Amino acid sequence: MDERERKAQWLACSLSPAYFADRYVQIYNASVKAWIPFSLWPAQLGVMQDLQQHQYVVMLKARQLGMSWLCLTYALWLMLFRPAATVLIMSKRDDEAVELLQERLVKMYRELPAWMQAKVVVRESAHDFVLSNGSRAKAFPTSGGRSYTASFVLLDEADFLPDLSGTLNALRPTVDAGGQLVMISTVDKALPQSPFKEIFRSAWYHNDGQYKPIFLPWYARPERTRAWYEAIAVDMFKQTGSQDNLWQEYPETVEQALAPLQLAKRIPFAWLEVCQEKDAKAVTGGGAPAVPGLTVWRVPVPGRLYIIGADPAEGKPTSDDSAATVLEGETREGGASCRGKGEPGGFGG
Repeated sequence: MDERERKAQWLACSLSPAYFADRYVQIYNASVKAWIPFSLWPAQLGVMQDLQQHQYVVMLKARQLGMSWLCLTYALWLMLFRPAATVLIMSKRDDEAVELLQERLVKMYRELPAWMQAKVVVRESAHDFVLSNGSRAKAFPTSGGRSYTASFVLLDEADFLPDLSGTLNALRPTVDAGGQLVMISTVDKALPQSPFKEIFRSAWYHNDGQYKPIFLPWYARPERTRAWYEAIAVDMFKQTGSQDNLWQEYPETVEQALAPLQLAKRIPFAWLEVCQEKDAKAVTGGGAPAVPGLTVWRVPVPGRLYIIGADPAEGKPTSDDSAATVLEGETREGGASCRGKGEPGGFGG
């Protein structure tokens, strides 16, 4: 490739991280035990476009969809084509964060053509990768990273982080100046009301907050077929007699991913799914009271009869949520739902 073509390719890559990924990035394929071109699937291409357009992203996904590789590719694109970028890579444990940095991002960089790399790698250690163009990537457990102003922060497997709320509060000043924060995760079924799920629910169902929600089901990977999924479903059901493992690792819908553990529950989630209006959208605005945990599905009409069913809990931090549902008296259609922790008398009021 001559100098003129290299300049044209550099410009094309600088304008499109998707082009950069498709044309020049290689990722490690554990099945063939080799580095292969990162040819983006349609779902990956859509996520790459979202990363370019949104400052805050929360991604709920099935397993093995290449999203960590994709986010690291975007981070590498920032380091090369938007210097001087500061990338913070965070995970639950230090060794996991180091693996993302050293075994993925740094090795992706090494696989690039020499003319695309920075002139010099100024510093490289287990936790630090610094280029001569001023860009750097750092690996942290979630207890670190507070003192840096970041261009891009990646929180990997965010639903499994021990103190996600504290981590986000500590990181917010690092990205408020214009950086990006991306959380990606499969679900932890043991914590149905985790901070990650609450952020995703709010963004997905109510369009609340700053986050762009992304859901990627099991079939986002092109070679996965219905027959493949059904075989996985049968095997996982045999293990526990429930769909819990399947819906944790390979959800088909957002509702499956967010559903609490079903084993030994009196009312299976599948029964509730039958009652759900699939395309129902929550009402935003319209004078609804600002009650935490309240979702309004239909605006109340004066003069109509409504029924409220309520199930109070103890209101302690470790107790279940209190829950209430409002139904239209004649049609029995859902009008609103409310859940949260509160003192039983206050909840009754």
